[in-house]
Amino acid sequence: MLASPAPGVRHLDGAQNPSMEIQKRAPAEVQVGLPATFTLLVRNVGSATAFDVAVHDAVPRGAKLVRTNPTAQVDGNGKLLWKLGEIAAGAEQVLTVELVPEAEGELGSVASVTFAAQASVRTMSTLPKLAVKQTAAESVLGGETVRVQIEVTNTGTGTARGVELEEDVPANMRHASGVSTLGMTLGDLAPGESERVEIELTAVSAGQAVNKVRAISTNQAVCESSATIDVVLPKLAVQLEGPRLRYLERQASYRATISNTGTAMANNVGLTVYLPRGMEFISAANEGTYMPDQHAVEWSLAELAAGAMASTEVALLPVQEGDFVLRMQGSADGVNSDPIDKKVQVEGQSELAFSIEDDNDPIETDGYTTYLIRVSNTGTRMDSEVQLVLELPEGSRSEQVHAPVNHQASQKAIVFAPIPAMQPKDQQVYRVSIRHTREGTHVVRAQLKSKNRPVPVIKEESTQVYSDN
Repeated sequence: MLASPAPGVRHLDGAQNPSMEIQKRAPAEVQVGLPATFTLLVRNVGSATAFDVAVHDAVPRGAKLVRTNPTAQVDGNGKLLWKLGEIAAGAEQVLTVELVPEAEGELGSVASVTFAAQASVRTMSTLPKLAVKQTAAESVLGGETVRVQIEVTNTGTGTARGVELEEDVPANMRHASGVSTLGMTLGDLAPGESERVEIELTAVSAGQAVNKVRAISTNQAVCESSATIDVVLPKLAVQLEGPRLRYLERQASYRATISNTGTAMANNVGLTVYLPRGMEFISAANEGTYMPDQHAVEWSLAELAAGAMASTEVALLPVQEGDFVLRMQGSADGVNSDPIDKKVQVEGQSELAFSIEDDNDPIETDGYTTYLIRVSNTGTRMDSEVQLVLELPEGSRSEQVHAPVNHQASQKAIVFAPIPAMQPKDQQVYRVSIRHTREGTHVVRAQLKSKNRPVPVIKEESTQVYSDN
């Protein structure tokens, strides 16, 4: 074998210089028909072993081959071949050929020797291999800094050349440089050698942060490592419950709730409700504090666990008509809730009140008494189409009527025209004199209705009528 995929023996290392010498000898004279012996001498005159040594010769023209020693391979054309294998430096091999001449004349042939020189070389094949290890806290509070320890080790058998370290900053974290990918040069790492670096990252939003680190060398060694850091953060949500429609001077209560929907404890929790100009502060539960300079109510809570909620109440008084907005917001260390707005419509309310009384009771039959009816708007809103109707008992009839509007009288009733409008605090007075002609208890019924109060409100006044007969 002239070539091998594995290193050869040690003596093949270095320069190899085999050199073969061949020499043929023949008798000075041979005779036809008589055997004659020819000799071939093959000698390695070099300094290294010759491999695959082969001697080639031919049976001379005019002669017949008898035998060879050692035995040669003979083909149909009389070609001779000796495969001698290895011949060490300084060694030699003698070959003999016995021939019988068959014709007169010059007899001979040309022989040649071939060989191979073998040289071996060896080296050590190595493989650099990088390993990356990350060490960091399993969780970090939003807004705080986490230190990531990174160790790069060459666990292979060869030197890792020109090692570079790359780090992808997680989306919910930030590096002081502001870049999204960090790069560091570590240089060459011999087998078993390690380099350590530290990276500081600031958590900016909640969720799992996957920190990816890659170590790359110029001679093809690559390793990637991922570390998961759970960023926990309180998250506040607020809710304000209460009436959307309220009337002037009618107290309104609102329930304020703050919830921690995040993954960490919220500390130094504050809840603030900002009041509109049309509503005045009355009271607050749970030690709520009214701040006149901000026209707001504030509550404080030392902490609120993740998943917990707290509620309180505030009482307000609408003092002005219009559309207003209550605004509420929660806060804690490092976090604020989204503000919410609660719309409130404040309206005035008409409130009709009336009374009826007689000025003479009891009376004799066929006598009369005067009924005084007072109608007032005690509310905060105008009312319109305010109408009074008096129902008369049998045996009674109206005598005199003094009223702010026209009227129509019949045997059974007095119907007054509607008052077009009554502003807050307005009052109207009706005076009606009625004659009663029958003995007994007579009941005058008054009905009052308006645009805002279409269902009549009824009041009655009874008068005792007696006879002297």
